[in-house]
Amino acid sequence: MRARSGAERVTNVELFFDLVYVFAVTQISHYLLAHPTVTGALQAGLLLIMIWLVWADTTWVTNWLDPERIAVRLLLLGLAVAGANSAAPAATGTALKTTTTDGTTVLTNAQGFTLYSFAPDTPTSSKCYGSCAAYWPPVTGTAAGQGLPGKVTTITRTGGSHQLTHNGHPLYTYIGDTAPGQARGNNLDLNGGLWHEVPASR
Repeated sequence: MRARSGAERVTNVELFFDLVYVFAVTQISHYLLAHPTVTGALQAGLLLIMIWLVWADTTWVTNWLDPERIAVRLLLLGLAVAGANSAAPAATGTALKTTTTDGTTVLTNAQGFTLYSFAPDTPTSSKCYGSCAAYWPPVTGTAAGQGLPGKVTTITRTGGSHQLTHNGHPLYTYIGDTAPGQARGNNLDLNGGLWHEVPASR
């Protein structure tokens, strides 16, 4: 238990998590500014609730347990990871398809939702985690038997899941797309970089 001796000093661990949550809230506000619609507001509200629940859990832990102890730090990390996973489910359904949008043939997932690439990514690693992956769920699965133009492979994400790539670009969907055939995420500058729909021929 955390020692109680009058005024308590705020630890570096607590300050770090406060900064993380402030950053997450600013990212949600950026998303809402980019999508000033009822759907955008509902999606932003849902993400905000998830972030608040994780913040409440970590605050309770640090109020009662000493965050300077290694075991408590590991518990806090576990809470943060669990919260990020609940807020950012991977886009499952491994069958990739193509569709034509505005004269361009692009990749979609099995449900027909447009797939995107993230400019800061590399052919072997994704740079989109946490709040970024909440907006842009990674497409996970197996690369076998896709039958698409170009080369479809996978990379291993932190946590062990396998994310599909196309010609060296890790693939994502976008929560702003609410129906198949939409491409609201194309050319957006969000979460630290530019996003582009993935042409089937690239």
